[in-house]
Amino acid sequence: MDFEGKIHQEILQTLERRSRIDMTKLTFLTTLFGISAIGKIDVGTVGVSNITLFGAVYIAPFVALVCDCFILRELWSLRRIGEYLCMYGGPDEQRFERYLRGKRNPFYKWGFIGLTVLTLIVATWILIYQKGGLVHLNSNDYAWLTLSILLCSVVDIWGWRFLTRTFDDKSQVCKDLEKSLGVSRLGDINDAQ
Repeated sequence: MDFEGKIHQEILQTLERRSRIDMTKLTFLTTLFGISAIGKIDVGTVGVSNITLFGAVYIAPFVALVCDCFILRELWSLRRIGEYLCMYGGPDEQRFERYLRGKRNPFYKWGFIGLTVLTLIVATWILIYQKGGLVHLNSNDYAWLTLSILLCSVVDIWGWRFLTRTFDDKSQVCKDLEKSLGVSRLGDINDAQ
């Protein structure tokens, strides 16, 4: 297989991995919420206490954030390949990469961040419901909520911005290429439409 074929194979494998991570995230979150919704299981055996399952809700946002880290890793790989093609690819690949930078899928970004935020909201709601109201939350619950919000901000919001600033905003590699070609990557493409 030639080098170009290997790059295209790597792109396809990365897209497949990202898709599997997306489905894994959804599956794990659905399972965790299902388990936590059960609440308690009455074992019915003398000397054995009931099994409480609602604690699974505590880990749901963290599972979402770990999956988001894996998704960002795959997106990083894709954007890095695109950066390489922008710099060293043929004219058609360079033009295609410049076009893609101005036309990223906005729905993926909102779905990516939205599912994690929704997970945090639902987990908080389940926790409040199972504890009997907001007044029954303790300092550990508030610490969990604060940590979840903080980690969501760092991983999803800052991670996404870092990714787009590194590869989609005018990176130095493409600035140099545009200078040599005498074009403006986003300006000329967007202004023409």
